[in-house]
Amino acid sequence: MVSIATTYLCCSSLSLFIGILENVWPENTLLFQEDGSSTKFYTLASDAVSILVAVNSLLRIFVYLLCSPNFRKQLVKEYPCLKCIACGADSDEKAKKIKEEKKLFIGYQNLIMGARVDML
Repeated sequence: MVSIATTYLCCSSLSLFIGILENVWPENTLLFQEDGSSTKFYTLASDAVSILVAVNSLLRIFVYLLCSPNFRKQLVKEYPCLKCIACGADSDEKAKKIKEEKKLFIGYQNLIMGARVDML
């Protein structure tokens, strides 16, 4: 969550700066020339804001890949050619096997109390 918020804030900071200039100082010479046309800075900054919005969306995929095992598993299921990014996609099968083995193992306390394996 911190990664997503950080990338959003970084990519939106230029948009915030331009928005403040437009609303607080509408007659700013940084944005508009004397004849009312946009300055080169304003045009380039507006284009950069559009590019940064796309970059922010692109970066989210990598953040989700790093932080969400469910997302990785679904992505590999949808696109099998991406198995190289599935760091431990088979770990679910291993976890199920370990869980089944734990069910078969009865600790001494449960054995003393008379617990049945199928009840655990």
